[in-house]
Parts: sequence; structure tokens; C-alpha cells
Amino acid sequence: MKKLVSLATACVLVAAAGNVFAAGSAAAGKAKSGSCAACHGVDGNSGAPNFPKLAGLDAGYIAKQLADFKAGARKDPMMSGMAMPLSKKDMDDLGAYYASQKRATGTASLDENRRKLAETLYRGGSAKMGIPACMGCHGPAGAGIPVQFPAVSGQH
Repeated sequence: MKKLVSLATACVLVAAAGNVFAAGSAAAGKAKSGSCAACHGVDGNSGAPNFPKLAGLDAGYIAKQLADFKAGARKDPMMSGMAMPLSKKDMDDLGAYYASQKRATGTASLDENRRKLAETLYRGGSAKMGIPACMGCHGPAGAGIPVQFPAVSGQH
């Protein structure tokens, strides 16, 4: 009986995962990404530190953020305006496109003392400054916990 329950659970999880990946079309998202490219780069690898890299982020995370900008749950005048005309399908397609891209990594331009401080904050936070450990949500390697917390590894 336990094997049957385990098998049924596995089938449900595989089916649910298939629905998550089938939510958007990367090809359609690429066609819709032209207005995103000026800030986030043609393939989602922004060259500017004030614009996050979208390449490689979870598709559901991207779609949720776009929906939040459109609904006003996230506040940014530029992104709210960009998200306003998007349909749910558009958001899913854009999420699928950027999730299918490979994030370009770079090197941190911090001196050794600042790099050590950043690593300490990332791994352990600071009770004195009221900063929780970043890795508590973004994971030990910065891969994130989709859909709630984005990958930060490779970001500016």
C-alpha cells in the first residue's frame, strides 16, 4: 500500500511540474521581450547594476513579479508602466523565455575587506544591524527558492 501511495504521489508531482513548465512559451516570450531588452539585455543579462539580470530566473518568479508590478503590489514607476499592458499569458511567456536563458556571471568589484563583509552578511546576517542571513531565503549558493525568493548568484 505504501508503494502505491508513493507512486501516486510521484505521478501527481510530475504532472504538476509539467503544468508549471507548460505555463509559458519561450519562443513567444522572446518575441515579446523587445521592450525589456533596453534595461535587462537582449538575453536577460543586464549590463547595468541598477537593472537585475532576468536570465536563468525561475519562470514563475518572473511572471509573479510582473503581475505584482501590474497590480501595484510592487512599486516602480517604470516597471509598473511596462507591466500594465501585459496579459497573464504574456507574463508566463516572458517568464519562460528568461528562464530558458543562461545567466552570465561576472566578478565582484569589491576590495577584499568589503567582500568578506558581504560574505559574512550573506551567510550569517547581522543582529546588530538587524539584517537576517541572506542565504536563509536565497540558499547557500544563491540559487534561490522559486517562486518566493529569486536566485541572486550571478547578479550585479
